[in-house]
Amino acid sequence: MTFPDDLPRSPTGRVPAWVQQEAQGMAPAPTEWRTPPSAAYPPAPWSPTPYVSPRKRRRTRAMVTGVVTLLVVLALGMQEMLPWQTSSDLTNSAWRADGVWRGDTAPDDRTRTPTPGYGEARERLLPAPVVVAPDDSYAILTIADPYAGEAVQHPLTWSPCRAIEYVVNTEGAPEDFTERIADAVAEVSAATGLAFVYAGPTTEVPTVERARYQPERYGDRWAPVLIAFADETEIPRLADNVVGLGGADASYDPTSELFRAVTGIVYLDITLTDELLLWGEPAYVSVLRHELGHLVGLDHVDDDEQLMASGGPVREFQAGDLTGLAELGNAECAPGV
Repeated sequence: MTFPDDLPRSPTGRVPAWVQQEAQGMAPAPTEWRTPPSAAYPPAPWSPTPYVSPRKRRRTRAMVTGVVTLLVVLALGMQEMLPWQTSSDLTNSAWRADGVWRGDTAPDDRTRTPTPGYGEARERLLPAPVVVAPDDSYAILTIADPYAGEAVQHPLTWSPCRAIEYVVNTEGAPEDFTERIADAVAEVSAATGLAFVYAGPTTEVPTVERARYQPERYGDRWAPVLIAFADETEIPRLADNVVGLGGADASYDPTSELFRAVTGIVYLDITLTDELLLWGEPAYVSVLRHELGHLVGLDHVDDDEQLMASGGPVREFQAGDLTGLAELGNAECAPGV
């Protein structure tokens, strides 16, 4: 079908599915990733932020051996090795004025939530970080109020009084994937003062419709953050040049009267296991750091000297990134979720 030129499009020129549906007069379906904690408080919009590479190669999960092939390439600069850029079509996802979510799939249960306060302590678990070199080159992800609309924005923050649990699906991943994750998570923990706990491996497969509450698998608590490699057959948003998705799912906390992050995902495209080592670490690690930044609440910034820029050669957190991470770690406790 041919669509008018004035419709929103991704950087690759594609018209997003929700735009196609609206253009055809079809009501978009809600998604279970935004399961409301109650009828009174609908869930916060959840928009995993994509990472894009024009060098991506298509490959199916079945072909992955889990071994990174080391190639020697001379005279390649960092810009060529890390030409990641980000599309904006997902970050614009939001509740519409009519209360209909522009999502991908319909939920199977919009009422299931865990008992509030799992793992919540009375005080923060780790000391608040100290910023050595403050820099204002950062941006904080915000959540539009589902009732007030875009005019009222809530910052996306995690409770510093409970650990952020995460699980890892190692299918198709390099042998040291879990260790690489632990190192990157430790960097984010030190920068935010948020505690992270590795809850172990999981067989849960990456999915767009991931439920944030899975008592049959994880018990009476919010599902841990899922970190995994995936391909475009599992996650359609990893098609074309997108090589990573990351973000948090939030729930309304009546104690702070804010939406607080309760779980999330970090998905890395399986083709990243083919990329070169960069200064002693696999190429996917810089993407992992970037997506972990989104997970804890950092947005993109228009500064190519920061890791959270939508493109550029940076592979580690810089002064602006670290300032933003420290701010995100100074939230209130959230015993109500």
